[in-house]
Amino acid sequence: MKISDKAKGYLFVFISLIALSNVYIFSKAAMNQVNFPQFGVYWFFFAMVWNFLLLGFSKKLQNEVSVNKRNLQYLPILGILELLSTGLFFYAIKLTENPAIVSFIGNIGPIYVIILGYIFLKERFNKWEITGMLLTIAGAVILNYKKDFTWHQFFFNGTGIIFLSSFIFSIGTVLAKSKIKEIHPWLLTINRILFIFTGFLTLFLIKGESLHISLPAFYNILAGSLLGPFLAVLSGYYAFKYLKVSKISVIGTSKSFLVLLASYFFFGVMPLFYQIAGGVLMIAGVIIITLSKAK
Repeated sequence: MKISDKAKGYLFVFISLIALSNVYIFSKAAMNQVNFPQFGVYWFFFAMVWNFLLLGFSKKLQNEVSVNKRNLQYLPILGILELLSTGLFFYAIKLTENPAIVSFIGNIGPIYVIILGYIFLKERFNKWEITGMLLTIAGAVILNYKKDFTWHQFFFNGTGIIFLSSFIFSIGTVLAKSKIKEIHPWLLTINRILFIFTGFLTLFLIKGESLHISLPAFYNILAGSLLGPFLAVLSGYYAFKYLKVSKISVIGTSKSFLVLLASYFFFGVMPLFYQIAGGVLMIAGVIIITLSKAK
């Protein structure tokens, strides 16, 4: 039975969603056991191994992957954007006690896309986009409410860092989507991993870190690197081929609730009620914005 392109797209989104939800858990567990440069070097080294093993064992993939010289200029740009956004993303998880908070805040991406469209393309906001933006911003404010709030704390703890990471990631996502028909998803995936691994390796060498890590940390990194930089990213790029970004964004918001449940199960931590309420408001705003743009 032949599977339709739409069904393939939803299947890839589902795989990416489950895999990415587990990344928050395994990466947090690993970074509780090793330092940041060690984590990045091991995590993305194994991500390279998984991807090259896939290429080595798949004749179909070998025949599909080809390098279009005209698009080579985009790979370094995408690689640098991924290095910055992913490095900040994992650093935010390291600094934040509950990875579910990082997941909720990461849903702010569509607002960045709208703002960039207004600045560079002179696009106007419709009433639903404005409503969605207000809900998302209100949710972000509630989620990050603290009696002892300071701007220094905001910008230098996990909260402010994930805002910046999401902004850079939004730029990379739009650029990757525009080139997905011309650059094979595997090539985009391995390009991303090579740039991020190089960045972490440079940091690792500068700090003179040791390669020695504990066995539990090794297992967490091994499992997480298989789910995240390999399975989640590769299936996510494949989803771009079959579905619109708007549909992927709406489905992707459910990731936060999966991370919430997993965080409670593995770490015994739950956001406070007002943080959950803020996260739900952010997701509602994102869905309104995304559906409005799709319409």
